[in-house]
Amino acid sequence: MQEEGFTLAESAAHLNMLPTVAKFGFTLAEVLITLGIIGVVAAITLPNLIQNNKATKLRSQFLKSYSVISQAIRLMENDDISPDPKSYKNREYYKVFSNYLTNATDCGGYSQGDSTNLKRPDGCYSYTMGGEYKEGYKKLTGNNYIGDGAFNEGQLMLPDGTLILFDDSPVSEGWKGTVIYVDINGYKNKPNRLGYDFFAFEIVDGTLYAMGDIKTTCVDNKDKDCSCTKAGAGMTCASRAKSNSDYFKMVVKNYK
Repeated sequence: MQEEGFTLAESAAHLNMLPTVAKFGFTLAEVLITLGIIGVVAAITLPNLIQNNKATKLRSQFLKSYSVISQAIRLMENDDISPDPKSYKNREYYKVFSNYLTNATDCGGYSQGDSTNLKRPDGCYSYTMGGEYKEGYKKLTGNNYIGDGAFNEGQLMLPDGTLILFDDSPVSEGWKGTVIYVDINGYKNKPNRLGYDFFAFEIVDGTLYAMGDIKTTCVDNKDKDCSCTKAGAGMTCASRAKSNSDYFKMVVKNYK
């Protein structure tokens, strides 16, 4: 029986009949165009993502600080300890208050005889009364510093760096209650601006209110910069930060 086979010509013809595999790829120009598009999109969206992340963090810190102070006042009431600063002598309230915070550090005050050279725990605010407020807290707009006398009656630092600063705010100065300022992200973290990462609250008749509330001395008048005649821009922002979930997105976008 004769063995079947293919001649060279037949083999070549057979190979030409086999299906070919297509090879796909990108040209250098296409790759560069794609990378360029990705770069443009990133340049547009990345700043917004960073701002939103910062705003979310600030809001979380604000709400946490508000909760910590409110809880301390409730615990005082549960122990039949007056939460009303008017029940105490000057500069005594913040020390009693510290007993109702977990692992709070006493940073001292200024009007207790402390000098600007006093060695305070790391992270505390160092008062500069009597001089220029070169390293202090600023108002929401501009570069005007808030005088240390606004929060010189004691200072407490929480384990996460949050600072709670007290002022007795006597009625003779036109205040309804005691003003408490809170640096929600710690003094070492900028911008240290009232209404941005530094907020005012007021204890009126033993109840804590975000400054700007109708019960407080500075009622929010809904202006652009949360202004208050007694303290300037940023003073009533706490009430907006408490009630408006988008407040920090606005402040991070518009202020530095």
